[in-house]
Amino acid sequence: TDAADRILIVAKVGGNLVGVAEVSLPNGKRFGAEKLEPPAPADAPYVSDVAVAPNQRGRGIGKSLLRACEAAMAAKGHGRMYLHTKVDNEGARALFERGGYAEPAEAKAGLTQMQIAQRAGGAGPLAALGLVEVGHVLLAKELRAKDYA
Repeated sequence: TDAADRILIVAKVGGNLVGVAEVSLPNGKRFGAEKLEPPAPADAPYVSDVAVAPNQRGRGIGKSLLRACEAAMAAKGHGRMYLHTKVDNEGARALFERGGYAEPAEAKAGLTQMQIAQRAGGAGPLAALGLVEVGHVLLAKELRAKDYA
């Protein structure tokens, strides 16, 4: 589905919806992501959600959804796409990093002491109790149209 400010891509297995990915187009509404630190550039596409049904994980569906998002953005002429993931979401971090996403140098350079501490050991017991936000990592990937032809 292609709306004015976002693209929604779905995955189905046997007619059942098993996954969804949403990309906010440049300068589109990001539904809360604009509050995440470090911020993603507003003028670039942003993956605002990738979700796969728990009983379907580990089958490559997330990878396929992400690749479809990248292909759609490369086809529109965009050269870089961003996303956030929680510091402690190991499954999502692995999916994105295996897919070629990495923390941009400019984002890493601007981290606060609190963000650095969160990455070193999560946010410890305070996060476990829900007293401290775990924090997010900004990741980006260069998109080349020839990679999706």
